Amino acid sequence: MPHLFTGARDTHSDPRALPRGTKLGQYKVERVLGRGGFGFTYLATSKERDGTVSKMAIKELFPDGVDRGSNQEIYPINKAEAEMFEDARNRFHAEAVALKKCVHPNIVRILDYFSWNNTGYIIMAYEEGEQLGKYLKKAFPNGGAPQEWILDIIYPLLDGLSHAHNQGVFHRDIKPANIFLTANNRPVLLDFGAAKQLNQSHRHRRGHNSMLVVTEGYGPYEQYTYEGMIGAWTDLYAMGAVIHTMMVGRCPPSAYEREYKAQGGRDSYERLSKRSALRQIYSQDFLAAVDWALERDITRRPQSNELWRSRLPQSRKLATTVVPDSRTILQKVTLPITKLLTGRLTDYTRSTGTTMAGTAMTGPGIGMGMTGPGMTGPGELPPPVPNPAGRSLVVGLIVLGAAIVLGSIILLIVETY
Repeated sequence: MPHLFTGARDTHSDPRALPRGTKLGQYKVERVLGRGGFGFTYLATSKERDGTVSKMAIKELFPDGVDRGSNQEIYPINKAEAEMFEDARNRFHAEAVALKKCVHPNIVRILDYFSWNNTGYIIMAYEEGEQLGKYLKKAFPNGGAPQEWILDIIYPLLDGLSHAHNQGVFHRDIKPANIFLTANNRPVLLDFGAAKQLNQSHRHRRGHNSMLVVTEGYGPYEQYTYEGMIGAWTDLYAMGAVIHTMMVGRCPPSAYEREYKAQGGRDSYERLSKRSALRQIYSQDFLAAVDWALERDITRRPQSNELWRSRLPQSRKLATTVVPDSRTILQKVTLPITKLLTGRLTDYTRSTGTTMAGTAMTGPGIGMGMTGPGMTGPGELPPPVPNPAGRSLVVGLIVLGAAIVLGSIILLIVETY
């Protein structure tokens, strides 16, 4: 089911918002859910053919620099704002187009888009929950959110972000206010109004006729300049800033400030991995991964979600439900063969009277006196004798060698992915 955000409070006190009962085609405005930089979000209802009433959220483009007339139409307040408003409408439409391509449980999904009242409207399904930013202010105002809880939020968001990036869509405005936690704790990326659709190279230089879109503390330096290169590293910087807020209780210094001070030889960002207080709460690998995402230079940041994800600690959910233990897999492959060969060797020694020195089991259940892809130990096997047990031993050793190779391949694959 498509999803979007809650209406925890009614902000219909803003006189510029659409009045209750306003009809937008088949949709009826019930109340205001929130007000952001892009405009208003309303709770609306629609009566279906069978008589049932459905709820949805409607996002109305109403940026700064515009006003509403008595006929509900929106107009820019001056000529300069008219150009900005036109650009905002184009980006708003681009958001709808981008989200249509990104169908994923951790990305807000649109149901409809249309123009009305000289502006744009995006229709999304309604779901109870809360913005991450509001939740953090209540639950962790000074930071210190548990590592497992953070990872349980970040990993699904990275799944959604990877899906968007594979579609050539980059968010460019990830922050706690644009992350929604549903009633069943599913994190969802909201507000792709700043999203950019890029070519297959996943690199883009913005022209001077487009608006600079950046949120202080969450946007990297490339978003402060028209010549900035936009890519996966841009969204990963913002993801690192979100984690920084969860850990510390505030976002990092603005990238613009960092760049300015770095010219004097000092970056104003204090690395998380250097803070002794944080090392008592979070693993060193986790802190270092966040520092990596927050590098000023785009060439020093992770270049893909997958690369950054490989440096993050594994969440408890993934450890128990997604990624099996590689040694367990290897044992399951080789242990039955080992047991079979142990029996064959017992038959061999009984039939020949030979004792086997150095046949103790070593390693994770994969062999007799084996420390690598061969046999070691003080004892050597005698020449084969013409009896069934000897022939079985030769066949068994061949099978064991094949099992070790197969097990090694499986181990490599599992630990890689």
